[in-house]
Amino acid sequence: MKDLALRLKQATMATAVVLLAAACGGSPTEEVPALPTGTAIPSPVTPTTASAGATPSSAETTTAHSEPYTQTSPAAAIVNEGVACGPRGALAAFADGATAFCARLQYTDGAAWSRDPSLAPNPIVEESLRRAGPDIGDQCIGADIGRTATDAHGNAIACDNYRWVLNVGQEPRHPWVDDQVKWMECLEQSTHEECQEALN
Repeated sequence: MKDLALRLKQATMATAVVLLAAACGGSPTEEVPALPTGTAIPSPVTPTTASAGATPSSAETTTAHSEPYTQTSPAAAIVNEGVACGPRGALAAFADGATAFCARLQYTDGAAWSRDPSLAPNPIVEESLRRAGPDIGDQCIGADIGRTATDAHGNAIACDNYRWVLNVGQEPRHPWVDDQVKWMECLEQSTHEECQEALN
């Protein structure tokens, strides 16, 4: 019985020596005993792979951020003047490179792209207001004699002798007023009958 136990012990030690020699790089000709079926073989761990939760060293941190960080702004959107926009205060650019401001549209509560940050011109309302004004040949009242304006075609006009005419710098005529002035001046020196005869 003792002999059997001794042989088993010697066999176990011999197997351990063979396995140890194989693991330490023994001769490739030496036979390595096969592992039992179903034994898991651990995968090798790469030395450079950091374990989970490990903090990178200062050298690794320096290498990772060695290049300077540069932030590039997105290119400004190209817009057309007078086109509706929002919100007010937004910025863009016109095709010629000028800054476009989203400003309040004149005469309204809307907003449009403008070169003026405070107000966007409203050509539609401006045109309608301009067309609502007098035109050459229209009648005008005595109180308007001497007034000047611009007609729908952009011509400078003036109220002269109860009509809107082309303004060429003429002295406005007001025949009724002129006649009244002459009548009063005549009465200062002549009788009513004499003035009627003289002025008619």
